[in-house]
Amino acid sequence: MEKAARHLTPVTLELGGKSPTFVTASANVDYAAKRIAWAKLINAGQTCIAPDYVLCDKSVMLELTEKMKEYIAQAYGQNPKGNGDYPRIINQRHAKRLEGLLEDGTIVYGGEANVEEKYIAPTLVHNPKLDSALMQEEIFGPILPIIGVMSVEEALKITKAKDRPLAMYVFSEDKKEVETILSRQISGGACVNDCMIHIANSNLPFGGVGASGYGAYHGQRGFEEMSHMRSVYERRFRMINPMLQAPYADKLPKLKRLLKFVRALGQ
Repeated sequence: MEKAARHLTPVTLELGGKSPTFVTASANVDYAAKRIAWAKLINAGQTCIAPDYVLCDKSVMLELTEKMKEYIAQAYGQNPKGNGDYPRIINQRHAKRLEGLLEDGTIVYGGEANVEEKYIAPTLVHNPKLDSALMQEEIFGPILPIIGVMSVEEALKITKAKDRPLAMYVFSEDKKEVETILSRQISGGACVNDCMIHIANSNLPFGGVGASGYGAYHGQRGFEEMSHMRSVYERRFRMINPMLQAPYADKLPKLKRLLKFVRALGQ
């Protein structure tokens, strides 16, 4: 952006961030667990719109956790390290960073790390402190914090204290809950009862807001974003309105009366 500014070149920024996932008491927990785990573990969590953390109603938190464990084992087996479908972290530096994040919260599933082999196991963490590194940094890895909350209000208090995310996900069967979350938490994009799929629809503009970026692309919106829309006016009739030409002294009263008449018609 700094380099582009020197040449007055417009830019579109998509910057990622901590994308929250809301799971309310009314959610279909089995379905939510499958979709969240699927989205979190694509490319071992190394995607800009991966669910970064889950804010789950305490009444369904244990059920959600157990369902996610079942799905992860079903998808990647009891030993994901030896599963060809489960990738590695991009380099040892990031594997080391992720290993450090495992110190926050209570690990309830996974937790194995091998920096030399760039391996971080699918990991679920319960209730890390909100000021911990795990809850302050974008994780960009296969570690998923799950935080129990008593209400949607409590969940929104946590998300609104953070920068505006690139994406957010809401799992709920209550339309009022969904509308409350969507209307009160700003994000670049959002999915209701799913994760990440909005990026695949070329009819939906994709981009961030605030700290997660600005501008949007994909489909027609992408064409417009990467183009300069030039306005061209062509006069087809050569007649010029004399009221627009100088001198104006004797025309100003007439123009004022005309504008007053036009405004009255508009009312």
